[in-house]
Amino acid sequence: MKRIAAFFFSNDYNQQFHMETTIHRLTCDNKGNAFGDTQEETGKLLDNELSRDEITVKVFSGARNNVVGVAKATYITVRPESNVSMQNRVFESVEQVGSLYASMQLNRLRLSFTKYDPPSASVLVLKNIEVLPEYRGKGIATSIVDYLFHQLNPTYMAAVIIPVYTPVLDATVVSPAAIDVDAARDFLRGMDFELGGDVSVLMAGTRTPMPLYVVNNEEATR
Repeated sequence: MKRIAAFFFSNDYNQQFHMETTIHRLTCDNKGNAFGDTQEETGKLLDNELSRDEITVKVFSGARNNVVGVAKATYITVRPESNVSMQNRVFESVEQVGSLYASMQLNRLRLSFTKYDPPSASVLVLKNIEVLPEYRGKGIATSIVDYLFHQLNPTYMAAVIIPVYTPVLDATVVSPAAIDVDAARDFLRGMDFELGGDVSVLMAGTRTPMPLYVVNNEEATR
């Protein structure tokens, strides 16, 4: 497990926030068995994955117990995946979507299979970002994404807009809560994400189409 601390200012520079990032790594041995950096780590890597980092970001205003923003993300390193289509496929998680997308893009880059082709690619999958209502509009969500983008330097970033979430910070919201899909879309577009199409994600046993937004590190303008 790794912890990284940082700080940033609000959009108007009148308020300072502290940010703590916790990273748990899940890797794969030469027999394909997944293991983590703590005994509590569980899970299994997909066939195209080389490693997976589970990331939690907390943003504090003042004291450490005053958490005003949280985010969950997954950083995945993948190998190419040949002859796989995302169409007509149902995913059990957004991590699977991001993992397959990155490996498919890598495979397209490696069609010539020269010695200069990259052996792997990485994708940062944004799972959720939550900011307390009274702290929205201060640049907290943008700072989180920017920080992860520059700290981890992924080949791609991916996000699937899921219409409901389980609140962590706002105890007044009954779970599950609906998100503002239009606001989420505008936020991602403002961070250089582009619509990559719809994917089917399995939610509560139901196949639900959801928009996939992606950004290429080399093409991003930030």
